[in-house]
Amino acid sequence: MDKRVKVRIVRSDSKEFKIDGNDLKIPSNGLIGFGEYETSIATVDNAVGDGGSIESNRLNTKDRTIIAKSRNPLLNDILRREATSFFNSKFMYKIYITYMGVTRWCEGAIYKFACPTENVNVALNLTITFLCPNPYMKSFDDFGQNIASVIGMSGFPYLCSITEDTMQGITGGIYQFAKMITLENDGDADTYCKAVLKAKGEVVNPKLIINGNYVRVIDVMKEEDIIIIDF
Repeated sequence: MDKRVKVRIVRSDSKEFKIDGNDLKIPSNGLIGFGEYETSIATVDNAVGDGGSIESNRLNTKDRTIIAKSRNPLLNDILRREATSFFNSKFMYKIYITYMGVTRWCEGAIYKFACPTENVNVALNLTITFLCPNPYMKSFDDFGQNIASVIGMSGFPYLCSITEDTMQGITGGIYQFAKMITLENDGDADTYCKAVLKAKGEVVNPKLIINGNYVRVIDVMKEEDIIIIDF
């Protein structure tokens, strides 16, 4: 198992910043708040008798801190320029943490940022704290592939190698799952799947069937149209 800790941070304009152990590394105390949460519990005293009851129970927003150090002080100036230009409080960030071979992520805005310029001859210290409105760490799966296959169906008229090039035919097909797909959820809470339908041509009332149940979109999709069904 890969025991290296790696961080990939994606800004809301799709630019990326990596801490993967090459130029910058995560020290042993470099991840703060990623395995923690705080709960707000409101109670009401019983009108009669001892104790009370819980009125509400929710997770608070969470601040999470990443500490990184440069591996080579000669790169301090370059790394500092990259960091100060990438981390900007006006953007939102997705933070992907790979720990013990498992990648999870969260999203937040910059709450604190520090990249001191004290001694240029010692390792650069970079500290970023993100405030995450959603406190959950989310599961990450880079599957993202087309899991559908096409079953051939009848065509009219029938076309073969001796058919004149000028003849036109109409063929039909149906997409089906090529295999059983199991999606692992490594996040903090139960969730549901998301299906992305992308049309390569005109599609009328597309339908997604799962175990005999289905969701149908009453609409006509044009070529390159995309419909996202979030369960």
